[in-house]
Amino acid sequence: MMPLARLVLESKAPALILTINRLRLRTTIGVYDWEKSRPRDVIVTVRMRFDGARAIASDNIADTIDYDSLASKLQHDVEPLHYYLIEKLTARILELVMEDEKVTWAEVIVEKSGVPALADSVSVKAERSRG
Repeated sequence: MMPLARLVLESKAPALILTINRLRLRTTIGVYDWEKSRPRDVIVTVRMRFDGARAIASDNIADTIDYDSLASKLQHDVEPLHYYLIEKLTARILELVMEDEKVTWAEVIVEKSGVPALADSVSVKAERSRG
């Protein structure tokens, strides 16, 4: 019987999609004065496609996307800044996600609550793939 690691690498394991669900980042976002002065939580969902063959074979974090490290990176980069538009924030998060060469495709959804008054939230989705 062939070892799992060799079998996975030779059979080209399917691409995996890793999802960070509803990550809360605290930042200031908005165009109105009251939005600029009060930090608020934005909810971020990130989906990333990558070749999972090496991670499956090695069972080693170096061969996958380190989601804890990515979440910390997003927090460190996003939280201290002010964004006027949710579109800009979403594009910035997508840019940070795509810095990992293992990511072949990513989708980012950023959700902002409190506007407009009759809705639970508003969100923007952006996606990008390599190539």
